[in-house]
Amino acid sequence: MDIIWKKVKESKPSTPHEFVHVLRSHIPRLDVSAVIHWQRAMKTKAWEREICDFLYFYLLLERGDDRWASHVKASWPNIQAIIGEQALTDAFAVWSL
Repeated sequence: MDIIWKKVKESKPSTPHEFVHVLRSHIPRLDVSAVIHWQRAMKTKAWEREICDFLYFYLLLERGDDRWASHVKASWPNIQAIIGEQALTDAFAVWSL
């Protein structure tokens, strides 16, 4: 997962579609059940739960469940912030700050 997350951060996705596209380039079978499995199988930090929640709702929307469109749109800026914060955290770790 670290390699995938690194690719996401490097790609700097500007839309939810771009974000999921990057994930799918590494996880072709990305679906709702995979997201649920990740959340249950590992201890997650708050930001990781937010990513999983976002993916869950995005994938439901992608299936045609339009009830989640406003949620995906409203939560996207927070996902972008998480991607940026994690990139900054990685930079500080490399710089030993």
